Amino acid sequence: MRPGDLLMVAGDHGMTASGNHGGDSVLELDAALLVYPSRAKLSTRVPNATVHADPRMAQIDLVPTLACLTGVPIPYSNLGVLVHELVPFEETYRACLVENMVQVGGSAVLFY
Repeated sequence: MRPGDLLMVAGDHGMTASGNHGGDSVLELDAALLVYPSRAKLSTRVPNATVHADPRMAQIDLVPTLACLTGVPIPYSNLGVLVHELVPFEETYRACLVENMVQVGGSAVLFY
């Protein structure tokens, strides 16, 4: 991978043992997600960790996190929050956190 590249591998939702899908069981709702930035320096917020096994994240939080990792603005109508474990640099995390706070806070002010 080149510096600045981001590898993401995401799976679709699953199905029950009987082949059904579209329900609300864990097997039907959970999906796998692997995020690997080429700048693979681990966050100082996660000491001595190289793999994050089975952390849960809401689907809505993927948008601001992906925007932060790729360097694009967080979409105006987004209501998700930044997943700090996926952002490898403290400075990047802080800058994105401020942007996310302003964006979500601004949406709430305009809505209410």
